[in-house]
Amino acid sequence: MMSFYVLTIVRLAQIPAWQRRFQPIAMTGRMPLTNYLLQTLIGTTLFYGWGFGLWGKVGPAVQLVMAFAVFFIIQVPLSTIGFRYFEYGPLEYVWRLGTYGKRRAVVATASAT
Repeated sequence: MMSFYVLTIVRLAQIPAWQRRFQPIAMTGRMPLTNYLLQTLIGTTLFYGWGFGLWGKVGPAVQLVMAFAVFFIIQVPLSTIGFRYFEYGPLEYVWRLGTYGKRRAVVATASAT
């Protein structure tokens, strides 16, 4: 089943109309470190005792719905909005700063959008 789902998504990604639909999801892939750490922060807040303490109180189906909600309701819109104004995600910029040792332009240019 997993192969079917993956192959279906890959096939749909080759169609121009679907490429436009997948564009917001692609934005999250352009800032993976920021989204990974944001998802970790949200997940631990939801499930650990210092947050809402939902670990063991909700079933796997609810956890799956929550994961999709975090991704599609929080991360995809934040990534899309972030790339309207900046060329990199915030933690990707810090990573590049540490790698290259110099500041780079952060504001998105007309050619980058």
